[in-house]
Amino acid sequence: ELRKKGADLRREISGKRHLEEGEAGDEEPTRLEKLSERMVSQMNVVAQAVTILDEMQLLSGKVHDIISDGADATSRDELDDELSEMHMYVGVLRRQIRGADPLSENEHRQLRAAMLNIDKALKSLYTYFSTPGVSVDKTDKVLRAIETELQRAITTHIDSVQSFRRWQPVPANHSAKKSEIVPWSLVIGVSIDCLVDGLMVGLTYKASMRAGLIMAFASSIESCFLGLSLSSSVYNITSSRAKHLGISGIPILALQVGGFVAALMGDSLQANEAAFAGFITFAIVALLFLVTQELLLTAHEITDQASLWYVNINLFLGAGMVMFIEQLLA
Repeated sequence: ELRKKGADLRREISGKRHLEEGEAGDEEPTRLEKLSERMVSQMNVVAQAVTILDEMQLLSGKVHDIISDGADATSRDELDDELSEMHMYVGVLRRQIRGADPLSENEHRQLRAAMLNIDKALKSLYTYFSTPGVSVDKTDKVLRAIETELQRAITTHIDSVQSFRRWQPVPANHSAKKSEIVPWSLVIGVSIDCLVDGLMVGLTYKASMRAGLIMAFASSIESCFLGLSLSSSVYNITSSRAKHLGISGIPILALQVGGFVAALMGDSLQANEAAFAGFITFAIVALLFLVTQELLLTAHEITDQASLWYVNINLFLGAGMVMFIEQLLA
């Protein structure tokens, strides 16, 4: 009806323009015709907006039907479908009202790059699902990567807004109360590792000062990153600075205790070659087991089994650094 009225208005103005004579008469109908075109355009926008609102109203009714049977009978998948489609119409309605400029060459290029990344991630998912024993962590990581690319494409190149269009999990509230539940299994594991490191450094130093210094340098690098990981984990569960520092200091104390015990037992152990060799080999094997069985496997899982050159080269850099220090101390 709005379009029909607009067309009638155009015909009426067009007829008046042919009947009027003179320059003044020509200018006035032209201005009125432009005004009518703008009115018709606005009417079309309003008509399309009303159609979108009707669709959103239908979706709202479907959502009410889904949640009407109680929490146990509510399907998350059905709810996600309807709410996502409703959210999509919000973006369409916004572009109808505000208008949308065509994509620039830069935006088009970025969209193509994003779709290439999404295609690569989808191939990874096909690979995961075609092998037995699907890793939940790996799959979740790939899904997060796809979601990030989609969010960037929608918010930057389609909606041109700085907020996510699709409904998202609530972001972390740093002012919220933390659980205050200490991960004692992690603290004890790290502390035992540091105790063994201290014992190994102390016994190695008793056997050879040069070897002890090299071992101390190597262990300090390992303990540095291990301590950072533990400190971050403790920071996320407690708001107390004293508790954070106290728990993070336990592995440091264990490292010193291991070195002190090795210093006290070193002389007596050196007299018993079998016991001394047993302590040294136990400490070395414990360290190698931690590196090969835990750290390397975890690193491969985090990097999605990819062979990263900068990770591989660090292995040789570490070995070369130890050899360099050994020659330097010699």
